[in-house]
Amino acid sequence: MVNNQINLRFENLDYSIIKKKNINPIFILILNGFIYLSVAMPFLVLWLVGVPFEINEQMRQPTDIEYIRFMSILLGVFLSIAAISLVAAFILLKAKPKEYITIGKDIDYEEFYKIKKDKRNIIFIKRNKGIFYDEASDSIAEINSAAEINEILYKYLFWLNWNDIKEYKIKQKNKKTVLEFLEKNNRTVLKYRYTIPVSNSYLPKEITETITNRTRSQKSSLSSYNRYYFTDNNIQKNLNLPQKVFNYFYNQD
Repeated sequence: MVNNQINLRFENLDYSIIKKKNINPIFILILNGFIYLSVAMPFLVLWLVGVPFEINEQMRQPTDIEYIRFMSILLGVFLSIAAISLVAAFILLKAKPKEYITIGKDIDYEEFYKIKKDKRNIIFIKRNKGIFYDEASDSIAEINSAAEINEILYKYLFWLNWNDIKEYKIKQKNKKTVLEFLEKNNRTVLKYRYTIPVSNSYLPKEITETITNRTRSQKSSLSSYNRYYFTDNNIQKNLNLPQKVFNYFYNQD
C-alpha cells in the first residue's frame, strides 16, 4: 500500500548495490562548528568596534594588554574549533558512501543478500539459510532460525516494514516524497522520516532516513540520520562469495 503511494516497486528490485552514508557525525560536526562560531562572533565584533569590558573584575580597554591577550586566546580557541569542525564535516560530506547491502540472485537464481554489518562482519542470507562471516578470521557462524533471518532482513532492509504500518503520512514537497510514521513502545516513541526524490523510475535511487527518539517528557533527540544510494539497479553482478561462504550454501566440502 505504502509503496504504491510513493511510486516505488521494491518487489521488482532483483539486483542492487545499496551504499550508505551516515550523516550523524556530519550533522554533529556542523552543529558544533556553528555553536563555537556563534560564541566567538560577538566577541570579535566587540573587539573590532572597540567596546571595553570587565576582565578579572577590572574594566579593560581594547588597547590594554590584558584585553588583547584575553581576546586572542578566546577567539583563537573558539574559531579554531569551529574551523576544524566545519572542515571535518565538509570532508565527510564529500566522502564516498560505503557499500552496505547487495541484493542479487545466486547460481540457482534464488534471492541472495549480502549485508555489511560492521567493519569486519558480513551477513549472508539465502532463503531460510544465513550466516555471519568474519572477514578477519575467515570464519562463519550459522544463524540459528528462520525467525532470526526474518528479523535481520526487516532490520536492514528497512522498506520491508513499510507495508506493515497502519498509520502514516505521505507528503509531496520540493520534488520529493516524504513518508512519516511512528513506532511506539513503553517508554519512547520513534519517529521515522524517509525522503525520496521524485523520479520517472519505479526503482529507488536515493532515500534519506531520519529517526528521532522522543521520550514521555516530550524531549526529542536525533537517533539516526542516514542516506542510502541504490546503484546498479537490476544489473546483474557477480556476488564474489568467499570460499567458506560458498561451501556453506552449496554443500561443498
